[in-house]
Amino acid sequence: MIRTLTASMLGISCSAADLIPTAAEAEFQAVSLSPDLFADPALADRADTLRKEYGLTWGLLPMPADRCFAVGYRHPLPPLLRT
Repeated sequence: MIRTLTASMLGISCSAADLIPTAAEAEFQAVSLSPDLFADPALADRADTLRKEYGLTWGLLPMPADRCFAVGYRHPLPPLLRT
């Protein structure tokens, strides 16, 4: 299993590029993509260069709907699927 820092799931709103050094220092193995990387090719290139320098891989790209489950949405599953 890869330990991935997914800032959006923690309510942290900053670019993956800014998190890469911190993630590496905290011994994460991957950083999830942040939406800003899709809007700015130069930032995406910078983030990918940093990622390689720090020896990390890319994690997942969380969608806004994923966050409601991470921050305590009370019933994420239909009643028949709850255990």
